[in-house]
Amino acid sequence: MPPPQLFINITLPPGQLPPVDRTFLVAGNISWLFLPTNAELSTKSVTVQFGPGGSTVSAGFTDATNWRCTGAVSPTTPWGSMVQLSISAQAAFRIRGPIGTTTTVTLNKSTTFMV
Repeated sequence: MPPPQLFINITLPPGQLPPVDRTFLVAGNISWLFLPTNAELSTKSVTVQFGPGGSTVSAGFTDATNWRCTGAVSPTTPWGSMVQLSISAQAAFRIRGPIGTTTTVTLNKSTTFMV
């Protein structure tokens, strides 16, 4: 089996649109593959940096996998500029083993997204 993997999907703002305002909502979801069937999600987090010098915000989860947050680009960013968002996610899973043992697997993923 391949090693466990974590994925980040951005759902808001949709790509290929005119530049966004200085403060805006980003939303998406996380997903994972290749974990044992007895793996239980124990913690998760997503952090978004709104461009160089912009705010760094911890996203809130609306359910098990969907997240959202609002942040602002740097005040020095020229109006109408494209901005590179940096998104980092982490998910930790407990995997129960024999005789009451438990192993924790932590997955990390980072990506960028232009808006």
